[in-house]
Amino acid sequence: MGAEAIQPAVLLVPFPAQGHVTPMLHLARALVANGVAATVAVPDFIHRRIASASSRVGGTTHVDADEDRGVVLASIPSGILPPEDGAAADPPGFAAILHAMEHHMPAQLERMLLTTTTGCGGRVACLVVDVLAYRVVAAIPELIGKGIISDSGTPVLSNQAYNDGQELVIRGLRILPPQLELSTNELPWFVGDSATQKSRFAFWIQTLQRAWGFRSVLINSFPGEDSTCIGWLDAQPTASVVYVSFGSWVGPIGHEKIRELALGLEATGRPFLWVLKNDPLWRAGLPRRYVERVASRSKLVEWAPQEDVLRHGAIGCYLTHCGWNLHRLKLGSVSQDDVRDCIERVMDGAEGTRLSEKMKELRERVVTAEARVLGAGERQVFRE
Repeated sequence: MGAEAIQPAVLLVPFPAQGHVTPMLHLARALVANGVAATVAVPDFIHRRIASASSRVGGTTHVDADEDRGVVLASIPSGILPPEDGAAADPPGFAAILHAMEHHMPAQLERMLLTTTTGCGGRVACLVVDVLAYRVVAAIPELIGKGIISDSGTPVLSNQAYNDGQELVIRGLRILPPQLELSTNELPWFVGDSATQKSRFAFWIQTLQRAWGFRSVLINSFPGEDSTCIGWLDAQPTASVVYVSFGSWVGPIGHEKIRELALGLEATGRPFLWVLKNDPLWRAGLPRRYVERVASRSKLVEWAPQEDVLRHGAIGCYLTHCGWNLHRLKLGSVSQDDVRDCIERVMDGAEGTRLSEKMKELRERVVTAEARVLGAGERQVFRE
C-alpha cells in the first residue's frame, strides 16, 4: 500500500542583508498562499531585528501572524554577538557577513536540514538558496554527497522520503530556468573605497564561479520603515518628487559627496524624498541649516517602505547607487551641478520623456500579458 503524500515544505535561505531577505519573504508568502509551508532561514542578527520590530507591534516571528499557516522565520547562529548592553545593533559589516557565511552558516543549515521538520508543520521538500549566499551554495554538493539532499534539491533521508514502487512521494519543485546572459559591463558596482571594491569584486567572482553548477535558477524580474513619507508623497503633484536612496548595504560615501548631492538636490528647486541614515558618517556632510532650508519641499527619513514609495504616483525620478547599463565612467567626484543637471535631464528634458515612456511600456508588459504567463506557470509548478 502506497505511503500517503506528505505536504511539502520549502526552506528558503536569502543572502543575509535586508534587501535580499525582503524579496525572499515575498516568495515565501506566495508559496504559503498556494498551500506550501515555507520557512525562511535568516542569521540570528537579522532574526533579532525582525523579532524586535514585530514585538513592538504585538506580532510574532511568523511573518503573517494572523494566518494559521504563515511564513516562519528560523534563526541561524552566525557567530556575530549582539551588543552587551542590549542596545539595537547596526547591521554587520560586509566582512563580518562573509565570515559568517564561510564559517558558521553552512554547518547550521545542514543541522536544520537534518531535523524532521522545518518548524512550520511540514517536512523539507525543497531548498531555495539566494545566489549571493555563495558559501551556502558551495555546500550543496557536500549535502548531496552526504545523501542529505538530491541533485534536484529534494531531501532524500529515509525519515523524509518514502518509496511507492519506483517513485518518491516527496518531490522537488521544478523551476524552468530562463536564459539569462550578462556582459561584464552589466555587473553591479558598489559605492565605497578601493579596499571595499576589491573585496566585493572577489565576492562576485566567487559567486559567479559557483553559480555554474546550478541546475535551476529562479530569477526575480520585477522591479524600521518611516511610513509618514507616504502621507507626504500623497500631498505632492504627480511625477514631481526625486527619490534618493542608496540601500542598506552601501557604506558612507564621504562628507564632500553628501554635501554636493545635498546642494544639487536643493538647486533643482524640486521636492525630494531622501533616505539618509541618522548617523554622523552620513549626515555630517549636510551643509549648515540645510534641513531647515529645504523643509518646505523635502522629507528626510532614516528608512522608507521602498515598494510603496516606488509605486507611488508622485515619484518622478529615482536616484540610487546602481551601475546597471553604465556605458562610460567619469573620473573625479560628482559636483552639485552634475547632480542638478542629471535630475533636470530626467525630469524635464527630451531624454527624460523618452525614459518615462519606455518605463511605462515595460510596466504595461509586466502587469498584463507577461504577468498572466508567469501566473499560469506558477500555478503549474505548484500543481506539480
